Amino acid sequence: FDCSTTCTLVGATCIRPDYAIYGQSCVQKAAVHFGLTCNSYSAENANYGAPAYRNANGACSYLVSTPPSSTYCTKVGSNQQRICPCYVQHRPPLPPSPLPPGMVPPPPPPSP
Repeated sequence: FDCSTTCTLVGATCIRPDYAIYGQSCVQKAAVHFGLTCNSYSAENANYGAPAYRNANGACSYLVSTPPSSTYCTKVGSNQQRICPCYVQHRPPLPPSPLPPGMVPPPPPPSP
């Protein structure tokens, strides 16, 4: 899948990554999180599918420049697993439910 499809499947949106964020240390952490072992690292641009894990040789790539937003999320690489920048919009928590009619809130705890 491309990153747009992958992110949608998990209820998120693909966003264009900033190369400063998706550097080697980020790719290392992502690989460990997903149980992958990177045998080598290389800096590449997004035209080659970076950031990614290459299945054939265990090579990991990270971004060397910020990719164009128009193509990054739809690019599909062959023989590799893309590391997709999925963004989940966090909603603020709902306010507490109102008390039923006739109920009084409990008093505050005594001060020490």
